[in-house]
This record gives sequence, structure tokens and C-alpha cells, in this order.
Amino acid sequence: MLAEREAKMPRQRLAKRSILIVDDQEEIRELLSDVLLLGGYTTQTAANGLEAIEKIASKVPDLITLDLAMPGLDGHGVLKQLARDPKTSSIPVVVVSAYTSDLEPTPQIVRVVPKPFEVSELMDLIRGVLKRADA
Repeated sequence: MLAEREAKMPRQRLAKRSILIVDDQEEIRELLSDVLLLGGYTTQTAANGLEAIEKIASKVPDLITLDLAMPGLDGHGVLKQLARDPKTSSIPVVVVSAYTSDLEPTPQIVRVVPKPFEVSELMDLIRGVLKRADA
């Protein structure tokens, strides 16, 4: 009987949304990746800004979580590079950082989440941002 109901239901295939997690702290990258994978998203991680730019060039994500204070190319530099390219200038960015006092607002930044953060609140925020992007 369950099989009959399932057969009558239209099958919708929803592409998994991809999220790039950019943070120099491995524990943060692993935590967010694990939680987002459980939430049905695909993830990539980058330990610094240069690695993030390289990953974005090969596959543009649906959303980026971005730390600001990283060695080498920091989050501010990533935001500037994203803004210059029409293919990446509309990617929503959630800044997740302990250092946000010198952050200049940009259209890409949809929210600033200070560290330490509540994982459940960040997940709710990401879901909401991606829902709005779909609308």
C-alpha cells in the first residue's frame, strides 16, 4: 500500500545546495561541514582565502560562510575579489568571525555571525538565506 502511494506521488529531484566553508580553524570547518552534510547540503572547505578563490573558480557555491581573520588572503580580500567578478558577486556570504569591527558592509554579506556561535542558529540562518534565494 505504501509503495502504491509512493508510485502516485510526483517525484521531485531537488539539487543539493552547495556551501563553501572558509575558515582557518580546522575544527570549525569540520563542525560546519558535518552539520551541513546532515542537513542535506553539499560542502567544500577552504583553510584560507586563496584556497577559497580557487575552489570558487572551479565550482561556484550557493552560499559561503567566511571567516575574516585568516593568514594570507583574508576574508576582506575574498569579499573584494568576489565583488569584482559578475559570476561571484551575487553569492550570499555569511561572515562567521570573532573580528568584525572593521567590516565594511557589502551587498554580498547577508549576515554577520560572531564567534562563538550557536550551530542551530547558524543552520537556521543558512536555510533562510537559501530559501530567499530560491524565491
